[in-house]
Amino acid sequence: MRVSGLFSGPKQGLPKDRSMPKNPEPNLLITKLGAAGDINHYRLTKKNNEEDMAILVLSSQELEQLKQKGYEFLPGDLGENILVEGLPVDQIKPNMYLNFESGLSLQFSRICDPCSKLNQLPNIGSKRIKKLLKDAMGLRGWYARVIAEGNVSIGDLVEIHGISSN
Repeated sequence: MRVSGLFSGPKQGLPKDRSMPKNPEPNLLITKLGAAGDINHYRLTKKNNEEDMAILVLSSQELEQLKQKGYEFLPGDLGENILVEGLPVDQIKPNMYLNFESGLSLQFSRICDPCSKLNQLPNIGSKRIKKLLKDAMGLRGWYARVIAEGNVSIGDLVEIHGISSN
């Protein structure tokens, strides 16, 4: 598995209370508080900066599944911080680890459910949001807490630990 995208945000020109879409970055510093330069408005205002939601990890497979359902999302549109090529999302469970070659280590905490704020994306709006909320269930990535801080770059190798062979 490899890191195929890194994002922090919101994109330049958007209001500061918007968490998505996010800016693409060549590398990111990840701390216990999340990705440097990032904002997760929901986490800040409703979840008291909960560490279990520090990073949002998405698989490129999830973006592809949404594309097959008729949605044209670009990397960073769904609010993810890290996009991973080859992440076996159907096997992820809470408390599994995602370890990066740089020493960064994340622990998956919970699935990120789609939210109504996705209606702010230009290709969704109020007309498509209800359908998207249903279609994207289980396809918006996983929140993770930071176990070991570090830098991450596009192309970095990633390993997942804790997947059972059953």
